[in-house]
Amino acid sequence: MFSERVFHTVASDVTFNHVTWLVDLVENVNGSADLVSVGGALTLNNVSLDLARFGTVTPSHTYTIAQYASRTGTFNGWSDGAIVSGYQIQYGLTAITLTAVPEPTTWLTLVAVGSAVWWRQRRGRKSQLG
Repeated sequence: MFSERVFHTVASDVTFNHVTWLVDLVENVNGSADLVSVGGALTLNNVSLDLARFGTVTPSHTYTIAQYASRTGTFNGWSDGAIVSGYQIQYGLTAITLTAVPEPTTWLTLVAVGSAVWWRQRRGRKSQLG
């Protein structure tokens, strides 16, 4: 299993222009992801986000991928709260985080199973009454 975490610290301002930011996530270990820590301002200008995922997704696990004093810009096409490859991205005051969320098929399965259980219980009550 992949377990190495890359940690980069820069004391000053950092600007990323027209690049792809590759982040390794170890999905079954909460918080295990590459991290860039910027002592000053982080500027994202036309930056794509690419996730390399290892392990099994665990809903609600959170990964911090950047820490900074201030930030300008977002990843291309990903506003705050957007879902990126099964993760909700959040641009906080001092950090960018990714939180694992269930895939739509997982939600559909849960709704289908819950509906089937409800229907079965309701049907059972009707046959007992009638």
